[in-house]
Amino acid sequence: MDREKKVWEEYGANDAYWAVVTLDEFRDSNLDAKAKDVFFKSGYEHVAGVWQAIEERLGIELRPQRALDYGCGVGRLLVPLSERCASVTGVDISENMLAETRRNLEARGATTFRLLTDKAFMEDTERYDFVHTFIVLQHIDPAIGYKVIARMLEMLEPGGYGMIHVTYKDLAPAWRKLRARVYRNAPAVHKVVTSLTGRKGSFIPTYEYDAVRVREAIQSGGGVELFTTETDHGLGGEMIFVSKPAE
Repeated sequence: MDREKKVWEEYGANDAYWAVVTLDEFRDSNLDAKAKDVFFKSGYEHVAGVWQAIEERLGIELRPQRALDYGCGVGRLLVPLSERCASVTGVDISENMLAETRRNLEARGATTFRLLTDKAFMEDTERYDFVHTFIVLQHIDPAIGYKVIARMLEMLEPGGYGMIHVTYKDLAPAWRKLRARVYRNAPAVHKVVTSLTGRKGSFIPTYEYDAVRVREAIQSGGGVELFTTETDHGLGGEMIFVSKPAE
């Protein structure tokens, strides 16, 4: 099992919701029905915001039938997407995360969905008219992430739309960036520090993408950029709204 998969399987089994939205109220020890409601409410708000941005900027009525969410985690965004689309597909590196996504979808009555590992996704032949990924690529090595972006656009049907979120700059103080780089490149150091401080969990790395290479990946998949929205959650980035021209 590679290192990144091991980390996400660990979090998928323990503190899965916190690993998606890193607030203490979503720790397993604090997670109750009220906290879950707050967690999924944030997902509904995000999806509604994406829909509103596309419809208002383009003057269209967005009604996709088949949606893809890459890095679906426990289904925070896949659940609201399932209520807007006839079928949805969620992709995640962690099978433990996918199992929790299944439980969340089924608990809300969703029946038409597919759940794929990241490796199965790269070989999948399905096509979608809406593709989406948010606060996910920042945790994936760009060498892999650019391929994921291109593949998502390849899978987008002509006339379809999507949103790809990427991060370009760590806005943390220099000492925190240095610490993160050490933890990412030497996980054993992080393990020692957490054992001494009593903290739990492996280090979750973040990465900075190159804006030019992101655009190249979108274009190589046959996509075009429509407009962008800047984001800042400690990492500076943008939501890139895309489409694939109708044939």
